[in-house]
Amino acid sequence: MKKRALLNIVVTAAAVTMLTVVPALAAPQAQSGNLLTNPDFEGGFYNHEGKTERSVPNGWAPWWLASGDPDPCRTLAPNYNANTDPIRVQSGAVAASYWGVDLGYTAGLYQEVDVTSGATYRLNAYGYSWSASDRDMSGSDDFTVMRVGIDPNGGESPNDESIVWSPDQFPMDAYSQFEVTATATSNRITVWLIARPNWCNPRNDTYWHNPALVQGADAGEGED
Repeated sequence: MKKRALLNIVVTAAAVTMLTVVPALAAPQAQSGNLLTNPDFEGGFYNHEGKTERSVPNGWAPWWLASGDPDPCRTLAPNYNANTDPIRVQSGAVAASYWGVDLGYTAGLYQEVDVTSGATYRLNAYGYSWSASDRDMSGSDDFTVMRVGIDPNGGESPNDESIVWSPDQFPMDAYSQFEVTATATSNRITVWLIARPNWCNPRNDTYWHNPALVQGADAGEGED
């Protein structure tokens, strides 16, 4: 029987290699007060490096971690795509998703945003997972660790110790809201969406929708 354990979503920089990309230009912001580009993902998708299996929202970049371990539960990049299935969409017409078949991943999306150093910002996003030991199952029988973060220094590594993370959540088959607040220490911050399935299941699908980054009074006080 395969052994399952709650996996720590934080992977040390010494143990991983991160693949980074430069975000593509995107459509104008769709939500008033939201500082993110293409926040509802309705502004289109692009194929990263021309690969159809890596279709991500305009304005966003994909990322994943690889440990060098040959275990496929830990080393492979997921596929990315726009998902229009109504039951996978929190609102509107399309959600961003990434997934794997019989593989695990630590992966997500990120975006760099020009901000005012010293100002407070709040990131909200909605996410959920579909993780199942049988690909034909309509629901989950396993979990995925998910969270969102703000790097107040505008760094390009999800392992940066300066990142302020939301609490871990394990949303199965329904959207949950994630939220974190941080104070910018640079004129640029980076927002991170991250998910790590518990096991290399036949189905490991992650969905994100409607992230929002706001500044000032609307962001609240202090850091989570």
